[in-house]
Amino acid sequence: MKKRERTKRPNNIEKLRLEKGWTMQQLADKMDTQRAQVNKLEKGHIQLKEFWLVKLSKALECDISDILLSDGSTQIPQKDRSVSQICLKIEDLLQELKQSLSSSSDEITMLELFRSLTKEQQTALLNLAKSFRVKK
Repeated sequence: MKKRERTKRPNNIEKLRLEKGWTMQQLADKMDTQRAQVNKLEKGHIQLKEFWLVKLSKALECDISDILLSDGSTQIPQKDRSVSQICLKIEDLLQELKQSLSSSSDEITMLELFRSLTKEQQTALLNLAKSFRVKK
């Protein structure tokens, strides 16, 4: 049986980590994940989805585009940098929201379920909830 070849996705995670003088374990601790996960991310064995990009950029205190660049000499247009900064701000706001809701695990569960819905489903659910509102 032939082993499936992994596609490597170049990134700057290792370079950025080493610039900070951190081990993989130190970065993993800052990201609240396992060292093996950081290893896979660095080697490009798994795709850098938004979830990981936000965690990495926060831990490494850098822009998302800095992580994705395979060549440090390449410049990212300002509008793309703005998009990644907006993603970080959204993540911060979501963390604040989660903390404010932490008193009730039911609320957190409802929020996570709501986020998993499509936009159309979210709109329909909100309209349904409005119809049950008690009028004063």
